Amino acid sequence: MKNILKLCITIVIFWLLFRHSQLQLPLLETLYRHPLLSFSVMALCGLMVVIHTWRWYRLNSVQGISLSFTRTIIPTYLGIAFNTVLPGSVGGDFVRLHFILKKFPTQKSAAVLSILVDRINGLMGILAIACCAAPFYVEMYRHNDAIYYCLLICAGLCLTGILGFIILVAALSEKTGFSDKINRYFSQTRFANIASSLLVAIHTYRNAKLIIFESLLTSILTQLILLGTILIIGKMMGLPALSPLDYLIALVIAQIANLIPLTPGGIGVGEAAFANTLLLLNPGATAAYATAFLALRILSTTSYMPGVLLGIFGFHLLHREEPACTKATA
Repeated sequence: MKNILKLCITIVIFWLLFRHSQLQLPLLETLYRHPLLSFSVMALCGLMVVIHTWRWYRLNSVQGISLSFTRTIIPTYLGIAFNTVLPGSVGGDFVRLHFILKKFPTQKSAAVLSILVDRINGLMGILAIACCAAPFYVEMYRHNDAIYYCLLICAGLCLTGILGFIILVAALSEKTGFSDKINRYFSQTRFANIASSLLVAIHTYRNAKLIIFESLLTSILTQLILLGTILIIGKMMGLPALSPLDYLIALVIAQIANLIPLTPGGIGVGEAAFANTLLLLNPGATAAYATAFLALRILSTTSYMPGVLLGIFGFHLLHREEPACTKATA
């Protein structure tokens, strides 16, 4: 029943987009008429996988999860593929966790925390973009409450994340004794080992502030590459040229809206948020900007579909041990 309701909401959203001419399916034919540009967008999607891989590789290395960069690419690609292609937004995280635990079964807390911190860094990168762009729209706030509140919420979430990290760093310092209190509290329970290992993993990130900052920068870089993809698609479709900053804000709001579980995979919600944000930022514009976001979804899905097929039909390939590791244990 829940899935049927989501499907109905998707149909309604697409009908509204068609009715207001924000979605024009004939424009999607340009993806086939410009194969070189379409391939460029897919190549940029691949580049984002490499950057995501580097971010997670660095976060893993801090925790002592000795997975090389090249071997980190496969689970990262599979994770992004599952998150992009299949409904829901956490399936890829389970794929990554499964892969890590197969290789490092004794580092459950470190693996879970590395994926969680990776996720948070990705979200913080989106919110940081909104915070950096907000000052350029000060004049618009007087006439557009919707944009004002959207950017205000993004800034609030970003500041909350920064404040939460600062509080965590301060609370887990040796002077507060907070860690010892937690260990004593769970010492007589079955969660004692879990709590202890989790605290050790958190302490590790607490002492790796530069790695956290580096991860945030890679998340911001990913957003700039994503901006490049949407600019290429807009050029392919012949959409009226708008400010790249407007596109960047629209992408930020669309990605956040895409996380709302109203429809399968956020389909329709992201397109509506992207198009309406651009229309709010550019009163009088009438182009079918929702089609550009849909095209981005199609091209990214095409890029990541092999990962889903690999995950479903060939996941056993990921469990093969390297010959060198076998010889080392012999």
